[in-house]
Amino acid sequence: MTRFVVVLLSALLLPTAVFAQVMPKPDDTISLTLSVEDWVTTKTARTVVQVNASVTAESAGTTREAMLKAVQQMSADTSWKLINFNRSQTETGMENWYAQFEARMPEASLGGLQEKATKLSKAGMQISVNQIDFTPTLEETEAVRANLRRVLMDKINAELKTANAAFHGRDFRIAEVSFGGVQAFPLTRQRMMMKGNAEMAAAAPSAALDMASGIETAQKLTQSATVTFAAVAPANPPANRDAEIAKEAAKQAEKPAEPAQ
Repeated sequence: MTRFVVVLLSALLLPTAVFAQVMPKPDDTISLTLSVEDWVTTKTARTVVQVNASVTAESAGTTREAMLKAVQQMSADTSWKLINFNRSQTETGMENWYAQFEARMPEASLGGLQEKATKLSKAGMQISVNQIDFTPTLEETEAVRANLRRVLMDKINAELKTANAAFHGRDFRIAEVSFGGVQAFPLTRQRMMMKGNAEMAAAAPSAALDMASGIETAQKLTQSATVTFAAVAPANPPANRDAEIAKEAAKQAEKPAEPAQ
């Protein structure tokens, strides 16, 4: 009976001993953070036009189409999108319709835009330029972000070569790359951003909305990445590196001092 118990205990302990022997050593790692920056430029502006119309029961069926047609006459080559529409009832039984149309317009087309809006306005329909914003488009921004990531990957590969040159024979590899959030800095040259209601826009001088052509606006983006290089730990590392360093220092201390020249 005693022999059976001893054999059974040995069998239970054997997997634990084998598992302890095959446990892999953690890799040696190097971590660093890299950052790059670039500029996003644009030659188009997000333009918002506001239309206020007084609508009767007879004109309700055609007013919305008339509003869009009037806005399109401000710039025939522009694709306008209706982004906001509200209406309210007046005490006289009429309705006030409020609509906003948005488009991206080249800077060269912005000159005299408010003058055109004033000329197209008529009794029962007032048109005004509500906003001109030179913030780059998402497509323009994403193109620069993609290029920043390419530049960072080139830098990571260069850093990997440097690490392997510094630690000869270790064969470091890229274990992980984590891209941080993109930081966007304010526009360097914001030509104009105008917000307000119809009365404020109509009161502004038309010359204030004239834009000189050919002037780019820019926004700076900064992209960072954290990278980890890993290499298999040496099979037989020094048993006690600190002890070896102390021993070497003691040997140096025992050497006789060299006579001064």
